[in-house]
Amino acid sequence: MNSENILLDKVKEICSIESDNALAIKLGIQRQAISKIRREEMHLSDERIAELCDMANLDGGKWAASIRSEKAESPKERAMWESIVERLTATAAALIVGVGVSNPNTSHASIGNKEELKQADKLVGRAGIEPATSGLKVRCSTED
Repeated sequence: MNSENILLDKVKEICSIESDNALAIKLGIQRQAISKIRREEMHLSDERIAELCDMANLDGGKWAASIRSEKAESPKERAMWESIVERLTATAAALIVGVGVSNPNTSHASIGNKEELKQADKLVGRAGIEPATSGLKVRCSTED
């Protein structure tokens, strides 16, 4: 199955669209256009790829490059598009890993914050408010 068909099926699945006819209506095109794309008599334009990816919240650049690599007319052109797809895939994977590493587990972060709140010296603010033992006390400066 080619990338255009995979994209059409993925969009239908993600958007809960029952049929190619329903997808064509949603896109504002004739159902024969979807049929021709499926039979490889017609191809998706970059604009249509972007529209489909936007509908399903997919990476338009990756899909466009993947589809273009299949449609490439020369080995050099195909190699170029495949290289772009590989780089986009590697970048996306690195971003996902990076987000996981830089985003601490919420439960651990909240435990750390609770521990800090138990330390009286952490509660002293810039406004001169001292830790409360029997209510808030305001520090007086020696000049008063």
